[in-house]
Amino acid sequence: MTHTVFVDGQEGTTGLRIHEMLARRPDIEFLRIDADRRKDAAERARLLNAADVAFLCLPDDAAREAVSLIANPSTCVIDASTAHRTAPGWVFGLPELAAGQRALLRGSKRISNPGCHASAFILLLRPLVDAGLVSAGWGVSATSITGYSGGGKKMIERYQAGSEQALTSPRPYALSMHHKHVPEMQIHCSLVHAPLFAPAVAATPRGMIVDVPLFGVAADAARETLREALLSLRPEIYGTIAEEKVELSGLLYVIERLPVGIEECRFINLTSDEGYSKSHFKAILKSKSNSKI
Repeated sequence: MTHTVFVDGQEGTTGLRIHEMLARRPDIEFLRIDADRRKDAAERARLLNAADVAFLCLPDDAAREAVSLIANPSTCVIDASTAHRTAPGWVFGLPELAAGQRALLRGSKRISNPGCHASAFILLLRPLVDAGLVSAGWGVSATSITGYSGGGKKMIERYQAGSEQALTSPRPYALSMHHKHVPEMQIHCSLVHAPLFAPAVAATPRGMIVDVPLFGVAADAARETLREALLSLRPEIYGTIAEEKVELSGLLYVIERLPVGIEECRFINLTSDEGYSKSHFKAILKSKSNSKI
């Protein structure tokens, strides 16, 4: 069976990447809009309603407009913008978010793609909030270092040109503390207060390191208690995901290498690391479980 896919915003960085990945599949047929009609609302509407799945790779306002053009109830919309990540009637596209989330995604026709920073933040913090190890009323902060490809074509061109010395070091941005991922970080972790978020972009194409420092979590919990709590949390976040079973190998690997004495720490740094093995930064290998803090 062949499924038809239309990418609204097919010439952007995200649209091109989606096409590159799905073009390998024999069961996917792409619907493409002519270059000179990309802003033609009638033509966009025709293709959006003809598609089994429509990806929206657009700015927020344009994504909302695209949704308004869809009258076909069978068209499944996956929005890559921030426009619908906290909107009623849309399912947040993070299957590991909570029990039943994967089933919600399978049955939904309106799916919002999570933000990159937000995905790592939520996967780190949401299980701890749900388990009561972190209070939803705490003030939470996070830092993130990300690759430059998420900044779009112009940023990619600047970094790949290699002519600006200033771009060789990580550069903080969103210094107003109003990064567009903050609302979904707060809402999907059930936090009372918006997190204080400080992102930076580094001279590596892809990958991300997100740190969420937590205060006082380990002071009242011995090492075994912490281990048991982590094992009881959403294990699919930390291990590999299979359709019929969940493996804990990823989480167990981490827990077995926690340093001796971690139960005496007042601070725990939870880190999500993706794709940094190919960056120009030197790897930092932590000692195994026989090390001291």
